[in-house]
Amino acid sequence: MRKFYLLILMLVSFSAGFAQDISKTAAMQLVAKNSTALGITQTDMDNSIVSSAYHNKTSGADLVYLQQSYKGLPVYNQLFTLAFKNGQLVHKAGSRLTAMEKRTQSLSANPLVAAENAVRTAMQAKKIALPANFSTLSSSATSVVFAKTAGITSEDIRVELMWVPVAHNATVKLAWQVYLVPATSSDYWMIRVDAINSQVIDENNLTVYCNFDHNDNHAHTASCESNATPVELFSAKGDAPAAGPTVVNGASYRVVPYPAESPIHPGGTHVLKTDPWTIAPGNATSLKWHSDGTNDWTYSRGNNVWAYHDRTNANAGAIDRSAQSSTTPDPLTFDFTPNYTVAPTQTTPVPNQQFNITNLFYWNNVIHDLVYQYGFDEPSGNFQVSNQGRGGAGNDYVRAEAQDGSGTNNANFSTPADGQLPRMQMYLW
Repeated sequence: MRKFYLLILMLVSFSAGFAQDISKTAAMQLVAKNSTALGITQTDMDNSIVSSAYHNKTSGADLVYLQQSYKGLPVYNQLFTLAFKNGQLVHKAGSRLTAMEKRTQSLSANPLVAAENAVRTAMQAKKIALPANFSTLSSSATSVVFAKTAGITSEDIRVELMWVPVAHNATVKLAWQVYLVPATSSDYWMIRVDAINSQVIDENNLTVYCNFDHNDNHAHTASCESNATPVELFSAKGDAPAAGPTVVNGASYRVVPYPAESPIHPGGTHVLKTDPWTIAPGNATSLKWHSDGTNDWTYSRGNNVWAYHDRTNANAGAIDRSAQSSTTPDPLTFDFTPNYTVAPTQTTPVPNQQFNITNLFYWNNVIHDLVYQYGFDEPSGNFQVSNQGRGGAGNDYVRAEAQDGSGTNNANFSTPADGQLPRMQMYLW
């Protein structure tokens, strides 16, 4: 659970208040106005892409993410994070490369390796079986999306052409970045393949793992104590959620309640919590926990998360593997009393599995509502089906997989780009 709290802190660090989108044109105007303070020229601005921009209502700052480009293509990991107040630059972080013509050795932006062949190289590097053929969903000169293949990949394969610095930025290569999610592992790979010779340049994994067997990790024992007196992290911002015919307005859940870290920590005795979203009124909970504004669910699913068990490692949700309300349609009841002395996967006579799924659903929603108060909202790229017109991409609720069958004594969280589904996998011990 401590790892989960670390995740909270990482998410909170994105910004310090609620946000709304800023147009890319307006963002570039801010950059141009402050070009001297930024130390960039008109040529630099011509070789830049605004990847994201939004206004932070609480701090009054306009945040702009300025991606370096060259010959119309992004330069990997060369990004300015900029903050403006009243039209003036107040903070700058990040970097961009100079002398791109020299670093690229005057290389053309036209690849010699086709996007499909780059995908083949990436899959072979990860020892993933190649499909009989690749079905193209969309295609342009600089990006291609191939349909996922059942049993091989669990997400569509996205390929983007870009420049990749190598050798401590001494040189820059033209490359295809391949977004690859194998069906048989928890990894979400970003693999960069040389677009000239089809060699793998480098890679990174969007899945963060916890390794509780490592000596540097916190060991939970019967003697664990609370680290600090809980502080009030929620505060009322915006209007309270309104009742409506298209929203499930009431629900109760038997859970290990916030802020207890586990059943063996102070306050960790399971209790029945009713309408827990009310501790965070406002935009964070305008749809409460079981509706996306269009659909209502009577199982452990809502706008922010779908929690289910994944004992067979299917890597996808299913109604029959979700916790079901014993009452319907409104209010809902998820009152499953656990017995920690029997198998956690038991469903009857002790509903341990249902309790665990309910608890995972509850905690994902609590975390969503908490970090929303600190600025991890829709324009900042949070996890929701419907963003209700507040900015950001949407359609990216968390798939929270309880008792996942792909491993033991571990947990992981995969967070792809805004608009793509993240996945949390919680293992048995």
